[in-house]
Amino acid sequence: MELPEPLDDCKMQSTRLTDVLPEGITIDVIRPFEGKLPQQLQTTYSISLKTELRINDQEKIKNFLTRTTWMIERQRKGKLKEINIRPMVDTLVIESPTNVTMKLITRSGLPGVKPLEVLEHILGRTHEELLTSSVCKIEWKLLDE
Repeated sequence: MELPEPLDDCKMQSTRLTDVLPEGITIDVIRPFEGKLPQQLQTTYSISLKTELRINDQEKIKNFLTRTTWMIERQRKGKLKEINIRPMVDTLVIESPTNVTMKLITRSGLPGVKPLEVLEHILGRTHEELLTSSVCKIEWKLLDE
């Protein structure tokens, strides 16, 4: 977390935060960040769909994963721009008819993609069809450059 100024006593702040968190959740340590800002992150998402995947959705996902490019159009600041989302999707696994796990790669300074946006384009669904889905970020890690 970026703060306007460094904390005076990290141990005391850790204790104060733990005291106001729900039972079972604790802050182990607070320490200043002395490295550089991450340039590449891999984030794992669990996506719970309101409706079951269709019969041909598994084939659509397999097709996506075998390709090296998957171009989509985005409108930003009044301009239409094409971006390749395929390198951003590290893995995409169907866990059940209503649950998908996805690992996305984000790179500093480059456009990113949201998990539901990926599914919209791969499965050919509308934004409205996926709007009731639940997206939970379950892990993130720094990647070597």
